Amino acid sequence: MLMLLMTFSLTACGREKKDEDTKMVCSVTLENGIQMKNEIIANGNQGKSIAYNNYFESDESFIGIVESEAIKYDEILNKLNGVTYSYEIQDNKFSEKITIDFTVADYSELCDNGLLEKVDGKVPTMITLDKTIEGMENIGCECTNKGREECSRFLHGNVVY
Repeated sequence: MLMLLMTFSLTACGREKKDEDTKMVCSVTLENGIQMKNEIIANGNQGKSIAYNNYFESDESFIGIVESEAIKYDEILNKLNGVTYSYEIQDNKFSEKITIDFTVADYSELCDNGLLEKVDGKVPTMITLDKTIEGMENIGCECTNKGREECSRFLHGNVVY
């Protein structure tokens, strides 16, 4: 469910530039109360990984609906190479994390499962930091550079984003 909100913020294109890894954090609280915090690791302009962290509170009936969707995502997304999905529900509070490691993920699979958009009808060959940040800012995120000193790799065999 929340996965659909992030799909349009992840865009591919641009050119590769080799620099040291950079960590960007983009966050927003949407009008419906969903809090999003996305962490992007890039080398130069090339996106290496992303972690989407979403959180909201709601009544028990809506949490039940969201949980049924989360169970489906858990089953589907964790089968994809380079993707991990997890969620937690506690006291009518829902949180989920989707991590994508672009260095090992199959971009066609990401497109087929709604995690990545095609560009001009074609599967992208690279994720760029600047276009990803632009997409996130378009949905209201504020993005900050955490710098090399805070850049901890959260690539745990799999990632944002």
